[in-house]
Amino acid sequence: MPSASNHRSSSRILCTVIRVFLDIQVRRLVPCAGTTILRDYCIILQDLNLKGPDCCTISGAERIADTLREHIRLAHLLAGWVDASPGFERLAPTDFSLVCLRFRPAGASDEETDAANERLLHAINETGEFFLSHTKLRGRYTIRVAIGNLRTTEEHVRRLWELLQELAHSDTRRTDGR
Repeated sequence: MPSASNHRSSSRILCTVIRVFLDIQVRRLVPCAGTTILRDYCIILQDLNLKGPDCCTISGAERIADTLREHIRLAHLLAGWVDASPGFERLAPTDFSLVCLRFRPAGASDEETDAANERLLHAINETGEFFLSHTKLRGRYTIRVAIGNLRTTEEHVRRLWELLQELAHSDTRRTDGR
């Protein structure tokens, strides 16, 4: 039967491997993603009451890995919907749980597109259902969807996508005078 010290040692090794993996993944991402992902990772550690290798358990580390895998899956799901939509575009690879996207109104200039995305971001946040942030990628206003809440489900991501489309198109109709 394994001793308690062997179990603690295995837990420390597993936690170290997870931390190193995440550090490598974060460094591969676009510059705007690093601090958010590191913050989200720290929140996951706190929520699971894993404050370091001394209190990390195998089951806790597995929960972190499962949560991260699910967040990555949800981000890829959203990225797929964005890629399949002619009115939206993704501005960065989705290597982790961050999707950088923007709405592309037909016939709009880059400046008009930036303004439309800023309005869209504010409209989404004003609903109170979601809180999104933004950055600039290649000089263009970009909406950032960071999936990091432990309770986020596919239903939430689907609802966000529906709301993004609905509000983007209603803004286009309003600015077109329709």
